[in-house]
Amino acid sequence: MRAVYAQLARHRLAMPLSIGLETVAGMMYGREILWSEGVDAAYFGADDYVIDLRGIRTEHRTEVPCSRSFVAMAAWSTTSGW
Repeated sequence: MRAVYAQLARHRLAMPLSIGLETVAGMMYGREILWSEGVDAAYFGADDYVIDLRGIRTEHRTEVPCSRSFVAMAAWSTTSGW
């Protein structure tokens, strides 16, 4: 993240970054990633996340609510002054 933002700053391209959390590593470091300089938005990539877990998507999608909630909480924590 720092490298991407440094390249943008070096070229004077001030643009917000939209970050996708789509892997187990993304979930594990989600809060730190979302606290990175320049991050403006985030989304949860459920299909890629389940693939990374070597799981199977089900019809009722009950395998991702906890992770989706984690992304929401991590995003909220960046705006709440934690």
